[in-house]
Amino acid sequence: MESIPQLMRFTLSSAASPLPVTGLQLTGRWENDRSELSWLTLTEYNNSHFNIQRRYSDQSSFTGVGRINSSNVGGNSQTSTNYYYRDPAASNRGVIFYRLEQADLDGMVSYSNIISVNPGGSEKFINYVAANVAMNNTIQIAAGDMNLETMTVMVYDAAGRIYMHKQVAYLNQQIHMPHMARGVYYVKIRSGHHQFVTSFIK
Repeated sequence: MESIPQLMRFTLSSAASPLPVTGLQLTGRWENDRSELSWLTLTEYNNSHFNIQRRYSDQSSFTGVGRINSSNVGGNSQTSTNYYYRDPAASNRGVIFYRLEQADLDGMVSYSNIISVNPGGSEKFINYVAANVAMNNTIQIAAGDMNLETMTVMVYDAAGRIYMHKQVAYLNQQIHMPHMARGVYYVKIRSGHHQFVTSFIK
């Protein structure tokens, strides 16, 4: 399962100050009775560590489950860095959501994209979703290889406002988006009990 690189930063900084992390991309899958998480950074500046946060389907908020320190001396790097984390999560509580809380050496934090992992096997339901809202206002959906006919795609914001809700064939799709203001949005794709959720920034 893949998701697009993105970084949600909630602190103000000078326009001349580099971002602590660029290209942050969290992905995950269920394998060997645990969640296998991996992420990539393209560059790092003053990066301290990543807190791995998890939320089960029956929970309303994320909780910390682990920490991975920056692999780079001083938290600085101009080349890509790969990270990995294994979470022995419960397999009987439905879809599991993950995100990263990235912390600077000065204590500021940022959050990664949100991904979903399903112990029931739906990690191959959707291979990835890529948002191209800046270029042509579309999202690309790479469907998996399950024996399904249709899927329902919904785009909504953090307040629960729905901007798109449509049923399409269970095939690779390029879907045009309605006009939306700048902000963080979520894409939920469902077919039966299979579900995939990710987020993007416009």
